Amino acid sequence: MFRLGCRSIQSTSVLSSIRFNSTAAPTNPKSKYLLDALKKVSKSQNSIQDESRKTFDVLSLRTDSKENPLNRDQKLSKERFEFLSRTDLKAKPKDVAKQLRITNPTAGKIYNVVNNDINGAFRALQSNLNANKVKQDKINQRFHIKPGKAREAKTIRRNKVVFMNGFRRLMNVVRDAKRRGY
Repeated sequence: MFRLGCRSIQSTSVLSSIRFNSTAAPTNPKSKYLLDALKKVSKSQNSIQDESRKTFDVLSLRTDSKENPLNRDQKLSKERFEFLSRTDLKAKPKDVAKQLRITNPTAGKIYNVVNNDINGAFRALQSNLNANKVKQDKINQRFHIKPGKAREAKTIRRNKVVFMNGFRRLMNVVRDAKRRGY
């Protein structure tokens, strides 16, 4: 997921992360903490591919246990990932994602950080989320809506759009006529 020197933008269905294309430290002091966390993720991803390692330690994907109070149940978490302990098989990202509790709408999106521009990567992520209407879908899917009510709401939304387009056209005609002196 997090590879140094990778130049392409990827979108996967596993974790939400940002990839750095260079090893130079960012100049923004706020992004230093994020850079440290992402480097730890990079180290853990590289160690997964190491054949000498016998178990998959998913806690290394998070920050240190000193900083993160969520890491206090390390033993239980390691037991949950026993199925990933064989070295002949690579850890399947889907299996890891099922075990991690990442439920926010950004889960599954990966963007490269080019020239240490973290804000640009987050803008690209936000742009993709807006284009796919992820927030709107999340709000609409919070509660079950009966099929008839869903169809009715869809029709109302469509009629609003059609009405507003017609109203805009009418206002453009009025503005044009006023400009001409009618």
